[in-house]
Amino acid sequence: MKKGFWLEPRSIVAMAVCLLALAEIVDLTIVAVAIPHIMGALGCNIQEVSLVTTSYIVAAAVFIMTTGFVSSRLGGKKTILLSTLVFGISSVLCGFASSLNEMVIFRLIQGVGGAFLPSMAQGYIVGNFNEEEQPKMMSIMTLTVVLGPIIGPLAGGYLVNAYSWRCIFFVNVPICLAAFLIVFFWMKETVTTKVNFDSISFAFMAIGFGSLEYFIDEGNNLNWFNSHLMVICLSVGLVFITFFVWRGMLGRSVVSFELFKNSNFVISCAIVFMFMVAVTTGMAFYATFLQQGYNFPVDIAGYITAPRGVCAVFGGILGGILCSKFDKRIILISGLLLFACGCWIETHFGTNWSLSTQLITCAFIGLSMSMTFAPLMQVAFTGVNEALSNDASGVFNFFRNIGNSVGTSIASTVLSRNEQTSWNDLSTHINPFSNAVQQMQNGLLQGMSIQKQVTILSQQVQSQAFLIANINLFYLGGVMALFLCLLPMFLAKPAKGIIKVHAH
Repeated sequence: MKKGFWLEPRSIVAMAVCLLALAEIVDLTIVAVAIPHIMGALGCNIQEVSLVTTSYIVAAAVFIMTTGFVSSRLGGKKTILLSTLVFGISSVLCGFASSLNEMVIFRLIQGVGGAFLPSMAQGYIVGNFNEEEQPKMMSIMTLTVVLGPIIGPLAGGYLVNAYSWRCIFFVNVPICLAAFLIVFFWMKETVTTKVNFDSISFAFMAIGFGSLEYFIDEGNNLNWFNSHLMVICLSVGLVFITFFVWRGMLGRSVVSFELFKNSNFVISCAIVFMFMVAVTTGMAFYATFLQQGYNFPVDIAGYITAPRGVCAVFGGILGGILCSKFDKRIILISGLLLFACGCWIETHFGTNWSLSTQLITCAFIGLSMSMTFAPLMQVAFTGVNEALSNDASGVFNFFRNIGNSVGTSIASTVLSRNEQTSWNDLSTHINPFSNAVQQMQNGLLQGMSIQKQVTILSQQVQSQAFLIANINLFYLGGVMALFLCLLPMFLAKPAKGIIKVHAH
């Protein structure tokens, strides 16, 4: 790599677009910590306020697949500029929203604007850097994917506590402004291609994936198949997705189905989907686990996850170096095994685990995530036609987002049901003849009234049930990662350190 590479205009543009992608990914999680404040300010209940998150996710899921079409019609530069403008302005509008309806509409617009940013960042790297330079730049993109979900809750918690919940939206403005100026002045104009817009295909895709995403996000809140609305959403989603696939096989689609002839790309999409399911299943409620299971304050629980971000940075750099020297499939399998080991360590959590042990475990998980994403984001584009790079980025990031949503739904469902089951099992041991209860009555509970004893015992049972339910999630995430180690073996062996992208 030549001297001054990182100061070249294309490198600065790539980092600016990656920063935009980071802002979009952060916005998927940053709102979660501000939910109670938004409820109070907008006068809505928990089910109504969930639309603030769901509207953003649904809009992003629908439009992310059209990245290739939009960038072909407008060109890469105009697509990034327009997306940045829409994302930035809608962020400001979200910050000034005075009602739930306004917030949901502005979040929908924000989701549309942000949908293209991660895919365009990935596509820009593939299209503007040669085979030797791509691994280094892809490591930067890896960091945005891994750090986004970590930074979101941390930044959101700080901004809400120190300033106001509205600041979680305003923080996007300086990022969008700086990136907009860099792209406007330094990014080269790209060639546009006249591509016909198939409105029928888009309608099938929007209704199908929108309904399916809503089913995934709201299923646990509405009790899944016990809700007529959820059954309708799933049925409509599957039917319209089938029509969308049928339309694509006829060659009439807003997404190029040529991509799915590349087995490497298909397997990579399957891996990123299932890995995100495993990650979010095991880690989605980790902060809540620390707060309720170990009674850590909100800020301390956030700080405990910080080593995950630090080691993710180190893992991204290390992964980029290793990918240039060794078989990327081996690095990918190693990352998956590290994640499975991290989950296995977490299954041994007990009420007496120290803070330092939890910090080390978080660091271990952060390292494993970057070690997985670094080779995966490179090998996914092996053999992909350069003309389809933006299409490929959109589809790849779509599966990443869907995997995140599915994992969160699995985690929330398993957690709530396992907690209730564990509570019922533990409660059967709470009786006057139990040795454990008698020991507590002669020790901790001695001298207390019966009502006070029952309250303390109930709290202990609830805490233990919650701990057991979370440990089951760690088991589930680890087992998923172990089984996932089989898939990289079916990938074609890539050359060391390069990504072969076929020219036009």
